[in-house]
Amino acid sequence: MKFRNGMKEIHQGKNIELDNAVSYVTNVIDVLKQKRTHSENQFASIIQSASNTLEALAVELKVPRLASRQTQRVNTPASNAVDYWRKVIFIPVLDYIISDLTERFSDKTLKCFSLNDLIPKNLVLLTDYNSLKEKMTLICEQFSGLIENVENENAKLLGEVQIYQKTIDKNTSCQTETAIETLISIDQNFYPTITKYLKILVTLPISVATDERSSSLRRVKSWMRSRMKQDRLEGLALLHIHRDIDIEIERVIDRFAKESRRLQFIL
Repeated sequence: MKFRNGMKEIHQGKNIELDNAVSYVTNVIDVLKQKRTHSENQFASIIQSASNTLEALAVELKVPRLASRQTQRVNTPASNAVDYWRKVIFIPVLDYIISDLTERFSDKTLKCFSLNDLIPKNLVLLTDYNSLKEKMTLICEQFSGLIENVENENAKLLGEVQIYQKTIDKNTSCQTETAIETLISIDQNFYPTITKYLKILVTLPISVATDERSSSLRRVKSWMRSRMKQDRLEGLALLHIHRDIDIEIERVIDRFAKESRRLQFIL
């Protein structure tokens, strides 16, 4: 839970970038694998805390009843209760988390974030022309479906990137580190192709979590309003999100007055 909460806070940060996100996840996976390797020592402290709680509740720590013929689950071989629960709960949970993180941040998935090469801090490292050309070709192949007028897109992007590299080398103020900073500082008229791909980059989930941070549903649909209907929920959500729009109170009153009610609406 500590690892999950830490990654959640980090990955929902305003300026989180792919490089940092991958670094955090890789470190977490390494730590979890170490815990998996030394599961006996790691589980000892956990089971000690659980044993103290069980003693306070007068509950015995023991192995569940084993049957000679199991149809729903297998009999896990264990020498004692601690060993049994380590194999049944602790190790499977670690294996699941490690497998899930590895799959979510696999090399195949990370290829979708090849646009990070357009950020100056990564672009200055691409000094080899063949490597630069290969990465720009990969970007065009992956994201050309989102771009209009893709004729000669690869050549346009490669040409603009080469000029942008020269600009970065001469002007240190252009050496930004995040996608949003790059999009703000870049001359969008002079680098139209790079700009289009940067706009795609800043909308990728790992880069922007503003929608999750600013979710209004939890504030609008409270426990006191748990039985409201969909139309009212949508209306309250719109009012909460678009608070800058002025509401004409007189029109709201007139609308309520025109609806048929059991009680007469008197002003």
